[in-house]
Amino acid sequence: MENTKIEQSISYKKKKFIAILLPVYLLQLCDGMSSALPAIILQHVKEKCSSVQFDISALYESLLASLDNGVSLLFCLSGIVGILQQKFGPLRMLQCGAVMSAASFIALFFSSLTLNSIWLLFISRILAGTARSCITSNVYLTEVLPCEIRGMFMIIESVSRGFGSILTFLLGYFINYSMFGPTFGWIPLLSFVWLMFASHESPVHLVRVNKDGKAIKALYRFKSTKESANKRFEEIAKNNKETMNTNILTRCGDSTVWKPFLIVTSLQIVQQFAMMTIFNKYIVAIFQDTFQANDDLQVDEDLCIKQFEPYLGAVFIGIIRLLAALTLSLMIDQHRRRSIYLVSGLLTALSLASFATCDYLITKMSYKSEFLPWLSVIFVCTSTLSANWGLQTIPNLLAAELFLPDVRPMQKSFSRGVQSCLMFCSLMVFPFVRDSIGICGSIFVCSGLLAIGVPSNFWYMPETTGMELSEIHQLFVPKDSNAMSVVKRSVTAFFNPQDMVTPTIWTIESDQKSGENVQKNSG
Repeated sequence: MENTKIEQSISYKKKKFIAILLPVYLLQLCDGMSSALPAIILQHVKEKCSSVQFDISALYESLLASLDNGVSLLFCLSGIVGILQQKFGPLRMLQCGAVMSAASFIALFFSSLTLNSIWLLFISRILAGTARSCITSNVYLTEVLPCEIRGMFMIIESVSRGFGSILTFLLGYFINYSMFGPTFGWIPLLSFVWLMFASHESPVHLVRVNKDGKAIKALYRFKSTKESANKRFEEIAKNNKETMNTNILTRCGDSTVWKPFLIVTSLQIVQQFAMMTIFNKYIVAIFQDTFQANDDLQVDEDLCIKQFEPYLGAVFIGIIRLLAALTLSLMIDQHRRRSIYLVSGLLTALSLASFATCDYLITKMSYKSEFLPWLSVIFVCTSTLSANWGLQTIPNLLAAELFLPDVRPMQKSFSRGVQSCLMFCSLMVFPFVRDSIGICGSIFVCSGLLAIGVPSNFWYMPETTGMELSEIHQLFVPKDSNAMSVVKRSVTAFFNPQDMVTPTIWTIESDQKSGENVQKNSG
């Protein structure tokens, strides 16, 4: 009977939060579309049939693919987004991201109406990067979701972005890239209005700025009962009181600050070897080269022929990404995240090596087969599926869970900045590496690095499945107060996280009882 009530309560929470957080997911949808647009733009400007065809150098190609990540890098790594989040709140930053996203779609539309369209494209990508820094580094979901459904709802962000990519790749064959502006520019505006009138600010931010009444009101909406809301408010108020006079600069030496940041950064570095960033921006061009290299027919260069296969292959990739995010949202709170990450990484490395082999046979060995290009598509699909099961999503999930509440906006901003820096560098370098050693050579290198990096990260990353945020943070708190013990336990915990005891309610209570017994004996 008790389990039935708990299940009904969780089901009620899921339905309620879907309505509350829908505008957030619409913004993630727009971000997914914006992230996939360079793949369509770079293909359209080279096609004979395109009305916006123009010559594009390798430098401009790199800038179009990576400029949004470069802008996101600037705003996040400088701490601007984190500072603004702490001052104005996560909800206001989401509204700012909605405005920037709508502006990027408007600039994209007008880029086809001017002679110097390349510069309006750059402006559109800059606005898209600004919107991404406000959306992807946001802590709103982390601070309003309860632990029972936090993992699932945060993975739904990836579902929304995946659906946005599918729309972009599917429509990219039928409409010009500039028409994405009037077709989808209204979505971020709808999200802005929804966030303005139908959403509550994060209770953590409201307590931080001494708006306790509004915080309790928001918690009454976010929690299923008043008792749970009042309990959560007391926890937030207590934590805010303990950390109100601290900032991230004075906390850098704490193991609860630098250790989670290093763990997340190492996961983000290995994340780049999965090639998902490259595939997202260059997948249409990669498949175009693959199918053309396998085609024996000589076609007149002035003849207008637009191949459907590259776009169809990109749509398959988007569907696989969406399915991976959907299945992961169902199992992320049911299985150990470390195991999911290890299996995901190794399968991705194997799939990438298989795709590189097919590409080598087609482009280098001139092996002709109608089946081989589609076999390449299948291996890219399997690598996308396995990568999005854990390698791509778990670093973002841990970035939301591991950071302490008082420094979470700044740390997530820095973390997103590091991730954007890695993505920017990989996108800038890829065209030159591709021209040097080919697509197959670059993918072979990445698959090897992935096979080395994933087991190393598996050894260091903590297990957070089913844990409250306060329990997760206890994983990085040294037990002894003297300086030598702090240093020793911090180093040991960082290099051997699997030896740490998960701080369940039972262990916390037993620690409290043992402390009481010690006090009685000393008395």
